[in-house]
Amino acid sequence: MEKHERHCPSPSPRCLVPLPYGYRLPVPWPKSRDMIWYNNVPHPKLVDYKKDQNWVRKSGDYFVFPGGGTQFKQGVTSYIDFIQQTLSTIEWGKHVRVVLDVGCGVASFGGYLLDKDVITMSFAPKDEHDAQIQFALERGLPLIEMNRILRPGGFFVWSATPVYRHDEKHRNVWNAVVALTESMCWKAVARGVDSNRIGLVVFQKPVSYSCYEKRKENNPPLCDKKDGLNSSW
Repeated sequence: MEKHERHCPSPSPRCLVPLPYGYRLPVPWPKSRDMIWYNNVPHPKLVDYKKDQNWVRKSGDYFVFPGGGTQFKQGVTSYIDFIQQTLSTIEWGKHVRVVLDVGCGVASFGGYLLDKDVITMSFAPKDEHDAQIQFALERGLPLIEMNRILRPGGFFVWSATPVYRHDEKHRNVWNAVVALTESMCWKAVARGVDSNRIGLVVFQKPVSYSCYEKRKENNPPLCDKKDGLNSSW
């Protein structure tokens, strides 16, 4: 997917980029969760490309976001509930209040988690479809390309086709992820498949690093003591 990544040109520009023709002040939050001005992001390709998944629709002067997505066959609200049903200790807004949504698409997941008193950082590593990242920015859900380290005991919810499809291609991806999570001492604490046969798995990071010392291989390697082990905290 490297061809889809966006990079600053070299040398970096030293000028101001004008606003698109017809641009107007964005729809204010919370209405921007459900709609934005079409002229602010005039790229309708995603409407056709993902129409069966109901990510976004064109309606008059607006793009409308119904809460659909690749994994949201019954809507994003149902998917959010499904995660908690799979692992009840998640308890949105109580036990889990901060989420990093990696591979966020148009950021509907993060927008709807606000109803659960959960703050979400929506993060897209690539812009495969026209203006996908700009859709999320326009809705007031910022996307920042960054790495976040899970808190000790934090959960990693993986909802992707390798979790519930079993052909050779997907099994290879699944086996690679399992190998990596095991090497990081993450444990698979829950796994579920909903009525639409969409699945997810929940991993949990250990609360201490004692497991690292018991690994057969030092891979990924431990940081050297001179690297300032407490600096991230």
